[in-house]
Amino acid sequence: MRRDQQFVWPLIVAASVLLSGCAAVTKGRADLDLGIKERGIASWYGDDFQGWTTASGELYDMHALTAAHRTLPLGTVARITNVVNGRHVMIRITDRGPYVNGRILDLSYAAAKALGMVQDGVSAIQLQVVGENLFEAGMTEPPMRIEGGRGHSCSMERSVLRTVQRST
Repeated sequence: MRRDQQFVWPLIVAASVLLSGCAAVTKGRADLDLGIKERGIASWYGDDFQGWTTASGELYDMHALTAAHRTLPLGTVARITNVVNGRHVMIRITDRGPYVNGRILDLSYAAAKALGMVQDGVSAIQLQVVGENLFEAGMTEPPMRIEGGRGHSCSMERSVLRTVQRST
């Protein structure tokens, strides 16, 4: 009987360890509270980071409607409202940041342009989470890419600006 007990206790301990590992929450994942709102200061980043790899693994595109946030899950879709002028835009979180105290969001150039904050560089904003992914947010396509400058098409930019103006 003594010899059987020698094998039972290590087996129980091993089974407990294995089963407790199955119940653990996956690292880096958390439930997303839809509708959560956050107010603060946003800045934007552009040409200096064009083509760099973001935390999501995508290449940064300053003409896409994206942003960097410290804690929201990558891929989260949020509605950003410039509380100074009332303009708003839908963005997708693709990167981590900002790394400047007092700021809650780093927007792409395109998002900053749609919000009318490029010249000032920073603005007071409200962030509202609308979905964990594009489909949950009611979108069938990613937020539009805005082209600008000499030789680029501005048709998407005009349509985004029309959308922003209609809603204000």
